[in-house]
Amino acid sequence: MSKNIIRDGYTRKGRIDGRHTGHDSIDFEYRPLMATETANLDSKLTGRDGARDVRLIAGVLSGKVTSWSECKDDGTPEPVTADSLAKMPFPLLNAMHRIVAGIIPSDPVGDDMDEVGEDEEALIKSLLEGTNPSEDDRKN
Repeated sequence: MSKNIIRDGYTRKGRIDGRHTGHDSIDFEYRPLMATETANLDSKLTGRDGARDVRLIAGVLSGKVTSWSECKDDGTPEPVTADSLAKMPFPLLNAMHRIVAGIIPSDPVGDDMDEVGEDEEALIKSLLEGTNPSEDDRKN
């Protein structure tokens, strides 16, 4: 079965790693925007009225994001609404919009997340210690 055709009711998992935005990470499930939906939304974003553009993006996403990891202060799930989406920091809202629109890929989700391997651990250690990993290799 094709993975490029968006079928009715099809959902994907998404993640925005907080390291990329300076905010907490967020996990979410969504129904991808169809090409015509993306083109129609983009044609309405003016760049001249930021508040209006955010409302449009948040409104469209509220119909596409089916669940997310956001919680209220008491720990209960935060409903996915246009209002709650519009209250997110712009880098997160923008990244979510671009992921749901298929413009950028999601950060790795769950099992897709790579663990740091031994070679990477050695490289990180050498970088922190100020040594050259190739010098260490020559000593062995």
